[in-house]
Amino acid sequence: MLVRVPLGLPFIVALVIIIILAVVVLRLRSKGRSAAGPKEKSWEVTTPHHVVSSGPSLATGYEDFDGMLGGGIPEELAVLILSQSYDERDLLIRTAIESNVARGRLTFYMSTDISKTQDLARSFQRNFYALNPLADKMGPRLENVNKIPDVGDLSNLNISSDEFIDAHSDGKEGNLLIIDLLTDVLLRNKAVTTRKWLTEFIAKRKTRHFTIMATLDPTVASKEDTQATVGVFDGIVEIFERELQERSRRFLVVKKMYGRDYSDEELMLDRQKLLGRTGSI
Repeated sequence: MLVRVPLGLPFIVALVIIIILAVVVLRLRSKGRSAAGPKEKSWEVTTPHHVVSSGPSLATGYEDFDGMLGGGIPEELAVLILSQSYDERDLLIRTAIESNVARGRLTFYMSTDISKTQDLARSFQRNFYALNPLADKMGPRLENVNKIPDVGDLSNLNISSDEFIDAHSDGKEGNLLIIDLLTDVLLRNKAVTTRKWLTEFIAKRKTRHFTIMATLDPTVASKEDTQATVGVFDGIVEIFERELQERSRRFLVVKKMYGRDYSDEELMLDRQKLLGRTGSI
C-alpha cells in the first residue's frame, strides 16, 4: 500500500532551485571546456625524422639539423637563418665552418663583429678567410682576415669582396660563403638597395658554385624590410624561443628549401651538443 507524503510548498521550491542550479553548473563547465579547447600539448623533446637525400649537400656538422635536410644545406643554394642573436645561432654557424674546412673546402666569412671574427680566424687557420670592415681594429694582423669597405658603401664592398674571394677560391667547387653582416647592411641601407646588392652578390657566388648561408635578425629591421630581403633566398630557416618546462629553449624550423625535401618538424636545439662538438665561442 502506497503512502502519500504531502510535500509542502517550501520543499518543492527548494527542489526546483537545486535542479536549476545543477543545470547551470553543468552548462558552465561545458562552456569552459569548449572555450579552453583541447588540452594544451605538453612539449616533448623529440628528434625530427630524417629525410632521404635528394641531392648534393653541404653538411653543417649538426646531425639533427642535417638529417632534416637530407644531409645538409643543398649545394649552390642561398639559405637564410632568421634568428635573434642567440648563442645557438652562432654555434650552428661555427659547426658549419668546422665541418666544411675539415673536408678541405674553403669557407669565407663576412662579419662586422670583431670578437667573433678574431675567434674564428684563430680557430680555423686553414681553408678559412674572414672579411671584416673593422679588420684594422683587431690588433695583431691575422693572415686570414681581410679588410673590406664599410657596409654603408655597398658598391665598393661588393667589388672588394668579389676580388678577394675570387683570388683565394682558385675555382674550386663546394665552397661556403657565410654572410653574417646582413642585419647591419639592412640597417644602413634601404631595403631596395640591400635587396639589389644581395641579389647581385649571391648570383655571382652561385656562378662560382658557392653555397651561401646568411643570418638576419628579424627584430631589428621593420617587417617590410625583412620580407623584402627574405625573398632573395632559396631556403629559410628560423630559430625562435619558447618556454618549455619553465625554461626558455630555442627551436629551429625549416620554412622553405627550394627543390629539396625536408622535415618541417620543430627541432629543439641542444646547446650542450653544439658546445660538445665545437667548444665555447
